[in-house]
Amino acid sequence: MTDLEKTNKCLLVGDIGGTNARFALASPQSTTYQDEQVLQCADYETPELAIAGYLKLAEAEQPGAICLAAAGPILHGSVNLTNNNCHIRESSLRDTFHVDHVRLLNDFEALAYSLPVLDAAHCSAIGLLPANDLAVPDFTLGVVGPGTGLGAAGLVK
Repeated sequence: MTDLEKTNKCLLVGDIGGTNARFALASPQSTTYQDEQVLQCADYETPELAIAGYLKLAEAEQPGAICLAAAGPILHGSVNLTNNNCHIRESSLRDTFHVDHVRLLNDFEALAYSLPVLDAAHCSAIGLLPANDLAVPDFTLGVVGPGTGLGAAGLVK
């Protein structure tokens, strides 16, 4: 049992880009998300204020953990968002929301981590090779897409 499951608190997940901040809550007892909301980044001075605004809209308690995907490179637990004058720091999120577990991911890194749970109908091969069978023990995958910029990430198992 994880520390989050012991507290029975929700995990706040989010994706913060140049224009939108998307948030939802995940319960340790469920595999789905609840209370999904899209907020405009321009309406909030800081990511902490956007999260507080979301928690108020969702009528949610303080989360037990926070995991955010952000449009920009993550360096030493912080990110300067691309095309947004915003800076996010894991340490600031820990202090503001009194949570021990905070994780920042690049938005395309987060997408790459999701690839193994997709089925073949959601994957497309690029080039001459067929799409990988994700049930095999070794694979190399990539994700490319538009967003705040052109994002790309890879995942090797």
